[in-house]
Amino acid sequence: MNFNTPHLWILLVFIGLSFLQWLIRRLQEQSAVNRQKQQAARRRDEILRTGREPDAPAQPAPSSPDAAARQARLRELRQKQLEEMRRKNSRQSPTTTVEARVPPRPSTTPARPTPTLGAPTGARQGARPGAGPG
Repeated sequence: MNFNTPHLWILLVFIGLSFLQWLIRRLQEQSAVNRQKQQAARRRDEILRTGREPDAPAQPAPSSPDAAARQARLRELRQKQLEEMRRKNSRQSPTTTVEARVPPRPSTTPARPTPTLGAPTGARQGARPGAGPG
């Protein structure tokens, strides 16, 4: 076989490029499969953590006229409660303010000096550092 012929080189380059394309395509497919598995695992963990589906709406939309009427009734009741609370608050005394006085903090200086490392303490204050006990 003569490897100096250009036809053979062109054929080898063509086969090599085809193989590389096939390999890249397979790697991309595998990456997509792994990504889907990770998303499914995240969704499962989220469901276990919170107890509800992460993609589900927080409140289901009213599907019937009865549910819509109930929602409207709840809104009316809430509005009435808010108005009643506002009236009650305005009747009490709108100008009354409460002042909270906080006593000043005592100084935080220590009553006695704290010993430092290496300093003599208590009964050994008068003793020399190299002297023995007797």
